[in-house]
Amino acid sequence: MSPTLAPEAVLPRLLGSPAIHWREKILLVLLSLHLGFLPWALGAMHLWSQQLSVTMAGVAFLWAVVLNPPSTTIIPKIPAWRKLVRSPAVWIGLALLGYIATQALNPAYRYFDLAGEIWLLPLEHISWLPSGMETPLEQMSPFRHLIIFGSAFLTLVTILLFIERPKSVHILLGALTLNGVALAILTFAQFFTGAEEIFWKIPSESPGIYSSFVYRNHAASYLNLLLTLSLGLYFHFRERSWKTNDGAADKSPIFFFTSTILFTTVLFSGSRGGIIVASLILLLAIGYTLIQAWRWSRLREGSVISSVMLGLLILFASVFTAIIGPERIIERFKLFAEEDGGGSVRHRTTAAKATFDMFQDRPLWGWGAGSFEYAFPSYQENYPEIHYREFRNGRRIYMVWDYAHNDWVQYPAEYGLAGMGIFFTGMMAWLIGLYRFRALRQPIPIWLAAGIFLTLAHGLGDFVLQNPATIITAAAAVALSLRSSWLETGRRRARREHRVPDDHGLELGSAR
Repeated sequence: MSPTLAPEAVLPRLLGSPAIHWREKILLVLLSLHLGFLPWALGAMHLWSQQLSVTMAGVAFLWAVVLNPPSTTIIPKIPAWRKLVRSPAVWIGLALLGYIATQALNPAYRYFDLAGEIWLLPLEHISWLPSGMETPLEQMSPFRHLIIFGSAFLTLVTILLFIERPKSVHILLGALTLNGVALAILTFAQFFTGAEEIFWKIPSESPGIYSSFVYRNHAASYLNLLLTLSLGLYFHFRERSWKTNDGAADKSPIFFFTSTILFTTVLFSGSRGGIIVASLILLLAIGYTLIQAWRWSRLREGSVISSVMLGLLILFASVFTAIIGPERIIERFKLFAEEDGGGSVRHRTTAAKATFDMFQDRPLWGWGAGSFEYAFPSYQENYPEIHYREFRNGRRIYMVWDYAHNDWVQYPAEYGLAGMGIFFTGMMAWLIGLYRFRALRQPIPIWLAAGIFLTLAHGLGDFVLQNPATIITAAAAVALSLRSSWLETGRRRARREHRVPDDHGLELGSAR
């Protein structure tokens, strides 16, 4: 018996707000615990947290596969195995994990650290297959990448194939947003008490801790991603309150408030790239407010909201400047051009050139996932300005580059054209899915997509896409954007096919 659209008897439940099945409720708890855990575990930058992450992702996936929450739109429900077999996301994800596993099991070099110097011993390997490096799991290795992307894959597939209610999407996004507010509370508590250690007791190997992250730019990028999730919920509930008269409470002020908190938290991070991205997000929000208001003939109200947003931008920028001090802010951004270490534009641009040299030597298969810090030193030597750091007293120290500070060149250097082809295939499948499900007419997928693209843009000047918390949350955002648009499109199609008007007597999807 083939699945069919729900019969007339269940249409009121389908077209309204269907109750969440108990199996799906437990799945939401498992997903929320996993995604909420990531930032609190120091951004999941350490092996123990990554192992726990993939375990939590695996538990949620197995729960979804075994119990397979029932659908409100397809009766009888599709078996879990058939969902998995038919999903392009599953095959693209397995192709990527298989690629990383091949690199891990076919090492071309073995890493040695002798008296602080890196040595790479060539090994016999199958040259026509992807290859990598035999490196310590505790430090960085292809197996670490396999764990991180395995967790992202399991999370994406679980959400994409087994979340069956629009309300579940909103709950999961709301849980992530509220988790961001909790991180903001921790952030300001540490900021105003002058804490120099994470949670006031955990020392960090790198300067510039922020919130529960070991690196301020990772924190800012992650919080910016949550900011777009929060804005997606804000605009969704704002639009719903405009087009319905069901007497339900308008939830959009809640997410206006959370968006304000998250924006302020990024502003105080001191992350130059993070502040620029957050400012772009707020400007996009002002523009989107006017577009949404025009669609629903609420330009006067939309103009007031836009004015409030712009006023908040000016207010928080002024407060931030007053607390931090204009001199420190100017000095912070001047470091883009003048910094002696690895943080200036000049140094990062040079490092990107050296990384591109690294890519050109192994363009097809790459050097292997997680191989950057081992292969880069031999290319670093060709660029003295990023090889040693000179001090005014004549002392020189060797500059260590664990990351290229540019994800757009580091990933190709590690994965090669073949591996990047898998990534871009997944991106294209995602964009095609959004187009098919008419995501441009829906606030949540639009803002989730904006968050993903801005995170990618931030990766042009930093290594934010090397942070597992950001990677896995972005994968969840990809799945939520597709699932939200699919569920909403299905609901609208059901209304049209059964000629059910919205609360204004208009076909659903007709805004004016």
